[in-house]
Formats: sequence, C-alpha cells, structure tokens
Amino acid sequence: MPSKSAIIQPKHYDNFETNPIYTIASKVYKLNSLLKKEIEKSLLKYGISFPELDLLMVLHEADKKIFKPSDFYGKLQFSSGGITKIIKRLEKKEFVKKEILPEDLRSKPISITKKGQRLVLEVFPKILQIEKDIFSILSFEELDITNNSLSKVIKTIK
Repeated sequence: MPSKSAIIQPKHYDNFETNPIYTIASKVYKLNSLLKKEIEKSLLKYGISFPELDLLMVLHEADKKIFKPSDFYGKLQFSSGGITKIIKRLEKKEFVKKEILPEDLRSKPISITKKGQRLVLEVFPKILQIEKDIFSILSFEELDITNNSLSKVIKTIK
C-alpha cells in the first residue's frame, strides 16, 4: 500500500525535472562537491587531502587521546581499508603516530602528534573562512531555515 505522502503528491512529482525533492537532492550533492573542491584547493599547500583532514579533526577534537582505527568507523564515512590508508599517509607525514596499548597488543591505536595539532589549528580557521565566504550570500534567517530543514532530513536517515 502506498504511503499517504505518495497518494497526495502532485502529478508533476513523477517528472524528475519538476520534482522538488530531486531538485533539492541534486543541489545538496552539488554543494557538497563544490565545498569539498574549494577546501581541497586550500589543503593542497599543506600536502593533505580532505579525508586526512577529516581524520585529524576527529583526533584533535576528541576527549580521548588514543584511538583504535575501529573508533573512526562511526565518525567517518570510509571503509576500514580506507581508514587504514589514511592513517598510513598521516603517519608518513608525522601528523599521527602509532601507540601501544599493553592490554591489547593486537590493536594498532594512533594519536595525533604536535605537528598534527599545529596543522589543524592553522588549517581549520581557513576552512571556516571559506565556508563563511560561500554562505555569506544568505541572510541569517535563510541560514537558520536551511540548517533546520537539512537537520530534519538528516534525522530521518540516521
């Protein structure tokens, strides 16, 4: 049986070109892609990628200082193999280091280094400025409505 919303949707929802849901989703995908590209341009001079920065941010903002790779699964949208590759690249650049947990010698925990901390503290304000510049075209009210609307949609997915 179709849902109530499917029953009362106007006919033009059948056409993806006039369907506002499709239009909004397309714009969200495009905005995500454009934001990432702008941020990645800025990250080039630091020699790191967006996923690497993402992982460093999690380490930097966390209350605990040592993370097992499995701790990232719920926080980042990468496979376990993807996270392992990111960690190896960050370790090579000396932004993270391997730790040893005497109670669990099989795990391969990591922590952020001072160099990694400095990088986050230098890069993050620049990223915030990029985002601020991009969204400066919107009024506070528009930002608030957009934020609330997107938060609502995200809650239905989680």
